[in-house]
Formats: sequence, structure tokens, C-alpha cells
Amino acid sequence: MGLKTGAIAVGLLGTIAVGGTVAARRQAIAQAQEVLADPLPTTAQPLGTWQRLEADMRGPSLGLDWLPAWLDQGADQQTLARWQEREGAIAAELAGATALAAAETEAFAAAVTVQNPPHPLAVWQRSQQQWQGAIAQLQRVPPQTQAAVIAQAKLPDYQRNEAAIAQRVRFAQTAVTWNNRGVQAFDRGNYREARRHFDQALASNPALATAYFGRGLLLATQNSHRTAIADYGRAIQFDPQFADGFYHRGRSYSALGSLNAAIDDYNRTLTLQSDHARAYLARGIEHHRQGNAIAAVTDLQRAATLFQQQGHGSGQATALMALKEVDPTGALASSQAAPSQPFITTGTDPYNEYEDGQDRDRLRIRPRFSTRATSSDSSSGGSSRRRSRGRRR
Repeated sequence: MGLKTGAIAVGLLGTIAVGGTVAARRQAIAQAQEVLADPLPTTAQPLGTWQRLEADMRGPSLGLDWLPAWLDQGADQQTLARWQEREGAIAAELAGATALAAAETEAFAAAVTVQNPPHPLAVWQRSQQQWQGAIAQLQRVPPQTQAAVIAQAKLPDYQRNEAAIAQRVRFAQTAVTWNNRGVQAFDRGNYREARRHFDQALASNPALATAYFGRGLLLATQNSHRTAIADYGRAIQFDPQFADGFYHRGRSYSALGSLNAAIDDYNRTLTLQSDHARAYLARGIEHHRQGNAIAAVTDLQRAATLFQQQGHGSGQATALMALKEVDPTGALASSQAAPSQPFITTGTDPYNEYEDGQDRDRLRIRPRFSTRATSSDSSSGGSSRRRSRGRRR
């Protein structure tokens, strides 16, 4: 191809390209004008409306964005300016409607969280955080948008609700403080003071499971087992995963001679915490009292093994002593895969030593995987609680 022929071909291709670009621009402008003919709403609209309007802008926007600016001529410039203004308005309204919808969703969740009080501290705290999140969303609504009017109307109500829940949180935190003081008095053997502190804790927050549990232990220590059973029941009501609540209620049922009820509670303890050595020990003793020697030996063997694995020598000693009483000759034990761990010697009265030495701080409020706290209660410490041990009554 000669130089002249090549130049003609290139010029023709350029003309075709420009012509195609102009045609595409004309089509994009026509689509934009069709969209612009539909005015935007002038009153507040739900989020879905602004999402639809934003989607309607996408097609023409693609055609307008990729074409070179030098093709803009006359009336096209006015159409492009109106289009950009509409895009900005929809973006602002979409942001406002999104934030408003998020605020309303968070506020609804906050209200549902605290239905049917009383609640543990963690529940009040969760609701407070949800109200704070709802308020933050309202404050993100851009001013001069339709959603801003609704957001400003809702803001005072949301702030009042958050303040009311904050007061509930303070009451629940006060209950935690009283509970921990009750534990300290209990540790000192000052039962009257401990009882007063547990009562004050429950007056501040009637849903504090740990305070019911502590008061139950205190009552059981004083041989008031019927009243203790009621308190353990309340602790379980507010914390159905409270393994030690079932265990100690079983102990009180046993003290009253209600062996079947005791075994039921030990069963529930072991459902919640399969390595609860004391529950196996207690259930084994109850099976022995009911004359079920084989079940007793099985439970006592399991208790001895768990105590040994957990490093509780006095507990293991107690289980092995009970096993010796149930099966003096070892005939049953040999047929039930007797424990192979060595006997760990301890001081006198190993059962009392073991029980009294366990978890003096069990009643203290603590968060997950921690040993002590003043701002969380038993409902928020499921893992550590299930690992916990109970006080001898």
C-alpha cells in the first residue's frame, strides 16, 4: 500500500471511529434525558426507593463517563450538568436513608434485648451499646437530606432511651460490687454480713444469678437447704447453663433425703460439664445409697480419674475411699475397668479439705477467661463458669 492510500485508509477509520463515538454519545444523552424527565421525590422515601433510583442512573452514566469531553456541545452540556446534580442528590439521599434504616434496626434490637426484665448486667450493657450504635447512625445522616428531618426527630427519643438503659447498667454494676463484698464476707466466715451484701446485690439487680448462687451456698452452709434450693433455682432460671447451680442444688436435695431429685440435678450438671468430677462423686454416692453398686462404682471410678487428671489429690482420695466402701473386695471395680492411677495421699478428712479448698472466688463476678471483674456477671462467663468448682455446704 502506498503512502497516499494508507493515509486515506487511516483517515476513513478515524472518521468512522469519531462517527461511532458521536452516535454513542447521542444515545447516552438521550437515555439521560429520559431519566431526568422523572423528577426526584421531594418527601422522605424508604431506602429501597433511593436504591432503585441509584440503579436507574447506572446505564446512562456508563455511556456518559467513557466518552471524551471534547464531544460535549451546546445542550449536551446542560444535560450533563443536570445529570451530575441528580447523581449527587441521589448519593446524599441514599447515604441518609441507609444510615436512618441502620439506626432504626439497631434501636429495634436494643428494645427487644431488654424485653421482660430483670436481666443480668451483660444484657443491659448489650442494649446500651445498641442504643449508642443507633444514635451514632442517626448522627451520620447527612444534613439537608430528607432523612435528616426524621433523624433529628428520633434523636431525642433515642438519647432518652440510652440514658434509661445506662441507669440500669449502673444498678447492675452496683449489684456486682455488693456481690463481691458478700463473697469477701463469706470467705471471712462473717455470714450475717455476707447475707446482707447478697441481699443488697439482688435488690440492685434481681437477675444476678451469681448472687442467688452465693446466697444459696450461704444458706446451705447453715443447713437451710429448702431455702437454698429456691435460690439455686433462681440462679439456674437466669443462667440455664450454670452447671454448679445444678450441682449444689443436688447437694441440698441429697441433704434433705431427696435422692432422685439429687441424681437428676447431677445428671444435668454432667450434661453441661462432662468433666465435673464432683458431680460424678456425688452421683456415685447417691447410687450407693440406693443400692445400685455397679452404677456407683462406675461413677466413683470416673470421679477418681477426673480428679487425678485435674490435679486434685484430695478429691481423688475421697473418690477412692468411697469406692473402697462400695466395693471392699474390688470385685466390681475389676469388672468395670478400675482406675490405674496411684492413690494420692492427703491430710485427714480429705473430702472436707477438698471441698472447702475449691473456688473461694467462685462467687466473684468475672468476664470470660478472667479471674475477677466488677463489670460483668455470671451470664457472660459461660466457659469459665462451666469449669468452676463449688463450695462445700
